[in-house]
Amino acid sequence: MLRSRLYFGMFPAAGVLIAICLYSIFNYEILSNQLIERQRERFNAISKIEKLLIATSQVDRAMHLRQEGDDAFSKRVFQRGHEFIKSWIQEQYDLENDSRSPTESELFQLVQNLEGSTQSAFASLAEIPEGQLELLVERIETTALGSIAVHNEAIATINEQLQQRSSTHFYVVMIGIIVSVILMGFVSYFMSQRILKPIEALTHSANRLAGDEWETDYQPTRSDEIGELEVAFVDMAQRLREYKRITSNQLVRTRRRMEECFSNFPHPILFINAQRKFVYRNPSATYLIDSIGAPKGELHPSIASRVEKVFGTGEEVYSKDFEETISFKVDNQELYFLPIVVRIDNDDLDQIECALILQDVTNLRLSDELKSDLVATLSHEIKTPVTSAGMALHLLLEKNLGGLTQDQEDMIQTAADDLQRLQRLLDHMLQIARLDRSNPTLDTELHFPKTIIENAIEPHFQIAETKEIRVQQQLEKDLPQVFVDPKLVHIALSNFISNAIKYSEPGTEITVYARRAGEKMIRFGVLDVGPGVPEEDIGRIFDKFYRSSRTPSTDGVGLGLSICKDIVDAHKGLVGCLNRSKGGTDFYFQLPDSS
Repeated sequence: MLRSRLYFGMFPAAGVLIAICLYSIFNYEILSNQLIERQRERFNAISKIEKLLIATSQVDRAMHLRQEGDDAFSKRVFQRGHEFIKSWIQEQYDLENDSRSPTESELFQLVQNLEGSTQSAFASLAEIPEGQLELLVERIETTALGSIAVHNEAIATINEQLQQRSSTHFYVVMIGIIVSVILMGFVSYFMSQRILKPIEALTHSANRLAGDEWETDYQPTRSDEIGELEVAFVDMAQRLREYKRITSNQLVRTRRRMEECFSNFPHPILFINAQRKFVYRNPSATYLIDSIGAPKGELHPSIASRVEKVFGTGEEVYSKDFEETISFKVDNQELYFLPIVVRIDNDDLDQIECALILQDVTNLRLSDELKSDLVATLSHEIKTPVTSAGMALHLLLEKNLGGLTQDQEDMIQTAADDLQRLQRLLDHMLQIARLDRSNPTLDTELHFPKTIIENAIEPHFQIAETKEIRVQQQLEKDLPQVFVDPKLVHIALSNFISNAIKYSEPGTEITVYARRAGEKMIRFGVLDVGPGVPEEDIGRIFDKFYRSSRTPSTDGVGLGLSICKDIVDAHKGLVGCLNRSKGGTDFYFQLPDSS
């Protein structure tokens, strides 16, 4: 209905404007074509008169050339001018007498006289009286110029008419546009009054809803499209009221649940705003802050730096290792916490908040220390009798205490092999106990990569030669020194070399390399052409006690690569394994250089 009113209201104004524009376009097109055609006729007449003047001049020249005795050339010149004069005279015969102006009639008579006298003169070889030809040509030129002037005046008149008619059409169109604008303005004002009033009322009610005034008494006032909008608005307002009621109840219940959860949570939890003030802290956090005697509303310096990192860079802090624990003395007891700082985003970057969770790991830390001490103690204590038993079995195998039957020798050899495996397991356990401590002590020294590689390769030459495997070095030039614990790095690299020899076929080649890996990092690695590592094992091959599916069930205990990882981690490095495209593996670790 409202759409129909808009269409019918705008139709008269649009119709007037369209009618005026169509009238102006068609009328102007017709008049313009007529005037342009008249101009074209005048320009053609002027062009022919100019050509006539040229032909007259040629005839005059031909007569002078004849008098000078040049009959052949004069005849050609006369022929060119005479042909155009004859065609022009013929065109003038075809015109009605009343269509020629007096000047054109006079010019017609003069040209006829010129054509007759010159034609007879050339035909009879008679002479035209002296001065007569010049006088006739001069009169023709004067009359022709007068005719051209008449045509130019006519063209000017036509242009003036065209300009006048253009002005008339312009004023007609402008008047039509003004009338249409006035009419459309009147219609627009009328329609706006019909449309804007209910829209303003709807806007006022919507602003009240935005201002949290949910009770509205707005009622539909129309039955057209705006009335449908009013009905939809009233229905929306009712739905919003119901949604707000349900949401408010849910928020209240959620808040109570969260407060109850945080209150019973054993770990301290604090919410900190952009001004570094506490906006919430659970009872555990309140007890901890009061116990350590921190200034009211301020964070302990060991925690404040991590919180500032979140506010400064936006990176959240997730502490996982015991090295990142912070300790506080509470009631004469040392407590250890792993801090976790989570960013709570806000559209305004200056108003972001963060949640600080202090995970109590005191018992876990004590358990870890007890485990490491227990492993180290048991390994050390068991190592002595294992070594003694191994020596005893070795003496028996040497047969220094008497001869042995073949079965006895086989059984003793089996026991010796098992004791050797147990010896390796104890060595590994001692290394793990040493490296598992929160701050493992490293006897670091400056060493060149070449020296590290040579020391690691040397013990394996004999075994490699036995299997007909060639071990070669590959070092990048000018590598800087690295700060390492030579004994530990020797263990890690030797483990890689030993595994490469173990899994390589006789007659193959192993490459131990060192090269730069990015900025301030040196990469040590061992390349072989063995069977490679199954893809499903690569992600877990450095885990403790994990044994690849390619490893025989009686070979190893799954600690060698784990110890390598612990050694590299203690040096703040990176360890990894890749399968080579042409077969084999690349076991490597990266260590910081000394620059």
